Amino acid sequence: MGQTLILIYDSPKKYVREEKLAAQFAGLLESLRFDQEIHDLVVDALKSSFDVERREHADAVRRVRGEIDRLKQRLDAVYIDKLDGRIDEAYYHRVSAQWRDEMARCQNDMERYQDASDIYMDEGVALLNLAQNAHHLFEKERGNSRKKLLNFVLSNCK
Repeated sequence: MGQTLILIYDSPKKYVREEKLAAQFAGLLESLRFDQEIHDLVVDALKSSFDVERREHADAVRRVRGEIDRLKQRLDAVYIDKLDGRIDEAYYHRVSAQWRDEMARCQNDMERYQDASDIYMDEGVALLNLAQNAHHLFEKERGNSRKKLLNFVLSNCK
């Protein structure tokens, strides 16, 4: 954001009144606001990005499902070859173990894709709305609610 909040303590016994800190934080939170036109543009860009993300997600799920199906077909075929005596037991166990490992990796990928859902869009809009309303919420709240808001907003500060 470009603004910096610097708190300097001259000695361990010097205290800063909460009201002074609150005023500084309120000023910083006020700077998070942007006009409605910019907000709407960012939301539209987020929605557009989400549409691209959704298509890429669907393509990835299709690829992983195709890979799982291909591996299942291989396992079925190699099992039939083993039953028919075209391959020996050791070869069957070696390749089937390898393909099962690949299937497990694909299943893990599939679970990750299934966990990634519409949360991307919802969280993005919620974060924008929080930025728009952070100053108002900070001014309105007291005590623990204020602390939670600041902890969230400042969670990645250095």
